[in-house]
Amino acid sequence: MNAKAIVVALKGHWYGSSGICRCPAHDDAHASLSVSERQGKVLVKCHAGCSQIAVIDALKRCRLWEGHPDRKEEIGRKAGGDREEAREESRKLAIVKRIWGETVEIAGTLAEIYMRNRGVYTNLPPCLRYHRCLAHPDGGEFPAMVACLEDDSGILAIQRTYLTEDGHKRPGANKLSLGRMHGAAVQLSPARATLGLAEGIETAMSASILYSMPVWASLSCTRLPETKIPNIVETLVIFADAGRPGLDNAIKAVQRHARRDLTVIIEQAQEDDFNTELT
Repeated sequence: MNAKAIVVALKGHWYGSSGICRCPAHDDAHASLSVSERQGKVLVKCHAGCSQIAVIDALKRCRLWEGHPDRKEEIGRKAGGDREEAREESRKLAIVKRIWGETVEIAGTLAEIYMRNRGVYTNLPPCLRYHRCLAHPDGGEFPAMVACLEDDSGILAIQRTYLTEDGHKRPGANKLSLGRMHGAAVQLSPARATLGLAEGIETAMSASILYSMPVWASLSCTRLPETKIPNIVETLVIFADAGRPGLDNAIKAVQRHARRDLTVIIEQAQEDDFNTELT
């Protein structure tokens, strides 16, 4: 199949000697694939970053390129990608454990002052610790509160909240996560028959105070649906931030976690989030 035929088949636009269309190798909302022909050879380039091999394989699957993906080659490529992903995950976990090993108990530190400044005056759990001097990728080293995310297998990831010298969130230094977060949560207290799930650590601690129940933090509203819930939980309360995105993701969490022996309900904050309501 020639270059023009590929562009036409993908509902793109042909401009005499070359064309542009949506790339079949990724979910392309815009026309990011250039297709041309030189000396009878079709040339493809995805301006969104897909490799030429990925584009050609996708075209083969669409029957727009001579031949079909070689199964052995495809399996080999996937296996290589899986091995690389596993190595990268292992590397990140080693960094997670190193940083966590450098932390100290939160009591009497700037991290405790930070949580008190956020209106949380209850005992702080061991999954929140303090690092005296932690590098930020954008430059500089700062004190930080470090939270661990875990599941049944143990610690999988951390979140770092960079602090000022008087115990407030450091301006311009975003909270950063590292490690495999899928399914994990900041388990701020042991799960019981009734368990809450919120987005941020401060929100979860505040909801726990307001509703007198254990509440975990997923660290993202989009991660509420994917957090693993222990089998001992009979009632799951999703503490949603105010606004439509918070409610939409809470509804997704209800749908995802619904099972015969689990009741899932939503409590939505009226102002920003439950930390705002607490303070």
